[in-house]
Amino acid sequence: TAATVTRLEEQLNEHNRTAGRNFQLAISVGVVYCDPNSREPLTELIRKADADMYQVKQRRRIGQ
Repeated sequence: TAATVTRLEEQLNEHNRTAGRNFQLAISVGVVYCDPNSREPLTELIRKADADMYQVKQRRRIGQ
């Protein structure tokens, strides 16, 4: 869920603030929701999650 992704990002940001390294770690997560009764193939769900992940990366690059 979005709340889980937000929590992961917050924890990683806190780690980056306190780690004292010359670099920062980042994550990109793609989230897709699936109806358990759906017959949608796993490959399609992975494709959708991958597309969502790249949208997250793109928004991060442009500072949104």
